[in-house]
Amino acid sequence: MAKDNREVASEVLPNFIVVGAAKAGSTSLYHWLKQHPDVFMPEWKEPCYFVNNYGVHEWAEYVSLFQSGKGKKAIGEASATYLANPISPQWIYEKLGDVKIVIVLRSPADRSFSLYRHGLQYGYETIPTFEEALTEEESRLQSDTFIEKNPHYYLDYAYFNSGLYYEQVKRYLDVFSQVKIYLFEDLVGSPKQTYRDLCLFLGIDDGFVPDFKHHNASIVPRFINAQFVFRKYYKAYRFRPGIFAFIISNLMLSMMNLNLKMGADLKLHPDMKNKLKAAYRSDILTLGGLINRDLSKWI
Repeated sequence: MAKDNREVASEVLPNFIVVGAAKAGSTSLYHWLKQHPDVFMPEWKEPCYFVNNYGVHEWAEYVSLFQSGKGKKAIGEASATYLANPISPQWIYEKLGDVKIVIVLRSPADRSFSLYRHGLQYGYETIPTFEEALTEEESRLQSDTFIEKNPHYYLDYAYFNSGLYYEQVKRYLDVFSQVKIYLFEDLVGSPKQTYRDLCLFLGIDDGFVPDFKHHNASIVPRFINAQFVFRKYYKAYRFRPGIFAFIISNLMLSMMNLNLKMGADLKLHPDMKNKLKAAYRSDILTLGGLINRDLSKWI
């Protein structure tokens, strides 16, 4: 039985969570849901409470994010860190009970490269090529030093491993009774139908139509190492008091944006994509049986 954490009668807690996957469309889904009059989602899109050492650390702070949603039929959050993290499903269940879970999956070959591009965009990644980043992945994930001191959430450097969806999805199906799974293709190819289906799943008005703008596309900066430095100093000075800190943080942000404007589009090489497809093939076939979807286009 789930642990009862509703210690205060008026406490408002999520009754659904979009758990990922990263770079599969969860940001767009967050913005689409946030527009719905029956839905409350906090301004902080990814509180990431249910992972260790990242995002919101205190339960009271996490709970405070949802108090303005009192009276809404559907109260939720979207943290793409939750899908790949093995401890998240049980932790969510222990704190929130049998909430509704929403998962969005994307072709793992395409998603892995998109996640790498995302790291470059925001200055989290300094390895200059995707191939090198894949080569370094295992040593990074096995290094306690890297896990503790990297500038981002460590599983966002698991470009290949986080695309092995079968075990990730199964963990949620084993723990929760109501899990809705969509594909990236559903969001892109039939957003209205997908959104209506999601509304029915959440028990809210399925006649509402949001602005189906897509969000969080990755852009590659012109100077990769410079982006890393800009982000580092932006983060260091962002919340410091004083005019000097304000100037430095805004200058660093401007430099990051300029670096992106000068950047070039980075494409996944066809040979590498084919290698990734072959490496993911077994997991994709097993996943397809688990979720009863034809995933042959991913192979």
